[in-house]
Amino acid sequence: MNRLRSFQLWIYGSLLLSLVVPRKTYALQPLSDFLEHAPVRSTEYREMALTASKKEADKFAAYGELLPSISLTGSNTRNQYESAILLDPASGTKELIEPINSRTGSAQVSMLLIDIALWNRIASATHAANAASRAANNGLAEVQHQAAHAYYQLINAEAQRNAYQKASESAIKNLAVVRSKQSEGAATDLDVARAKVDVENENQKILDQELNSEVARRTLETLTGVTPSGDISKDSVSLEPEPELALWENSALAHNQSLMAAVEKSKQDRSDRNAASTALLPSLSAGFTQQSSNTAGFNGHNTYHNVAATLTWRLYAPTAINVKSHALAVKVSEMSVLRTRETLLNSIHEAWYRVRTDLARCRAARSQVVAARLAVQIANERYAADACTQLDLIQAQRDQIAAETSSIDADADLCYARVVLRLFAGLPAEGSMP
Repeated sequence: MNRLRSFQLWIYGSLLLSLVVPRKTYALQPLSDFLEHAPVRSTEYREMALTASKKEADKFAAYGELLPSISLTGSNTRNQYESAILLDPASGTKELIEPINSRTGSAQVSMLLIDIALWNRIASATHAANAASRAANNGLAEVQHQAAHAYYQLINAEAQRNAYQKASESAIKNLAVVRSKQSEGAATDLDVARAKVDVENENQKILDQELNSEVARRTLETLTGVTPSGDISKDSVSLEPEPELALWENSALAHNQSLMAAVEKSKQDRSDRNAASTALLPSLSAGFTQQSSNTAGFNGHNTYHNVAATLTWRLYAPTAINVKSHALAVKVSEMSVLRTRETLLNSIHEAWYRVRTDLARCRAARSQVVAARLAVQIANERYAADACTQLDLIQAQRDQIAAETSSIDADADLCYARVVLRLFAGLPAEGSMP
């Protein structure tokens, strides 16, 4: 019996050591490796980036309407008869008006001098390009948000799977001890059944975490194109609190791409309204034309030029009606800015308090781990002195497993909450408050 008792103590001692999960979070690869590849992999972001490029091209096309236009024209006409005026019938002197082969050429330069509606359309195109660019940046932040979520899901699942794997190995050893005691009459069939249940429970938990790990792994690879690989590394989790909430709110209002896109869209709608209002105003353009011909014609010159200024005033009833439609669009976009701003501040508020709550969870979880380890140590000592039952020892070990996995989960949630807070504030996912 003494040898059996010594063997049991060795088994339970190994169980205690195997369940000691390092107070670190687990990382397969740095988060930055995945975030750097997100813009290349994400089809959603690439589509938005191409849309932004198109809007930028539209902006330059609008500016192009301010540039002067040049047109060159040349013609060669074959006439059946020439046209001329007979000046002196006696001598046959005549003035040629149209030769048989008439060649003419002209060069014209025209430029729009004043068109207030066009200037507003250019402003609208500029704000549209800025809004598309901000929307693309916000789309990238959303992709990084999803990638960070999958990343910390993966390292959380891997860490818990490792913990349950060690617990399963210890449960198998414990089953062997119980069966050995049963053969000597020191354990009942119920003790063996309980030990088997412990083994199956740990195996089920391992499979659950493997499922979570594979789903997160696949999601992360789909979002970034990077396959999670490499040995599990250990990175310490800081328990330092974040700066004051007001600083994060100010950063979000200044740098959040979603809000900035909404603001640019509102400016675009205002420019469209102004363009519709000023479309009823006249526009002024100027042109210079240089002409050349192989015949002087009536003016007696083969080359001559002219300069023209044109005032155009177009009164079109639907244009006036469109002003009201654009005015309502401005109100809608302004309301959208307010809604986006309120949503953003609410998100920042929630993210900041979530970080604070997760910090408290991490501290509490670490205290629980210390207490659970001490409880297992005391349970082993009491079991060695026949002061407690095997069931008491198993319960203490289960409590330690629960405390360790809860601490792992709290660490992963804290890391993810910090990333979410920074993305909402318009900062890099792993950056700090400037």
